[in-house]
Amino acid sequence: MRFPLFFLFLLTFKNAAAQDVLLDASKLLHLGDGQSRFIKNIKYSNGNKANWDDIESKGKIQYENSLSIYFSERLFINLTQQLINAQHKGGAEIYSCRLGNLCWSTGTYTNFFGSTVPTTEINYEVLQTRLTGGYKYKHISNFEFAPLITINQIELSARAGSGASSSEEKEVGYLPMIGFSAFYNITRSAKVTSRVTYFKYKKFDKYLKLMDFKINAVLSISNHVDIEIGSAFNSIKYSSNTDTTSSILNFKQENPYVAIKFSF
Repeated sequence: MRFPLFFLFLLTFKNAAAQDVLLDASKLLHLGDGQSRFIKNIKYSNGNKANWDDIESKGKIQYENSLSIYFSERLFINLTQQLINAQHKGGAEIYSCRLGNLCWSTGTYTNFFGSTVPTTEINYEVLQTRLTGGYKYKHISNFEFAPLITINQIELSARAGSGASSSEEKEVGYLPMIGFSAFYNITRSAKVTSRVTYFKYKKFDKYLKLMDFKINAVLSISNHVDIEIGSAFNSIKYSSNTDTTSSILNFKQENPYVAIKFSF
């Protein structure tokens, strides 16, 4: 679902807000692009090989929306939806072994969906919907710390080629993540916060790592509106290896961002 989910939650919990439940709805704007790299190698039973490598690639976080619900001063849940889009332009070099010689040519490419299509472009989108629970602990007068537990619904949509010759596939998975938030109150209207969540999986021929880190300064300009200025680091690393194929996908975005937050 690509409709910003916090609007739905605002409607759902608007009655609860009148009963001292605090809602924070945020819209983040990332100010730069990310880096994305895709490599694919295929070995055929007849001895032929196909290698995809990027000639040009680009990626970025298209949007990030967030809703926090505070049931008390310390207990809260957060819902964040983030969409990453990347485009890879390149070609697949196919070669075959003939009389001991390697004959290279550029042509059709057997993509990672298992079908053969002529393509010079691969596009993918990663939609992450993260539901996080946390509880704040106050260690000193101005500092608070909150451990986080997250369930991340991650939806991957990938397409090779274009038009009638394109091939597309979608996958959805649910991943647990852990992390923490830290809050330092400078004054009643200004504070510094940081947040990190992390997941890593490695088993046999599969490897996946997700990381999301933010640090920011928050300034309250009214009782209901905050402005955030900070820096964000997002990373997705995936690799898969079998007897016949190997794939590597590496997305990284490290840039400043601004956000506006509305409290109810």
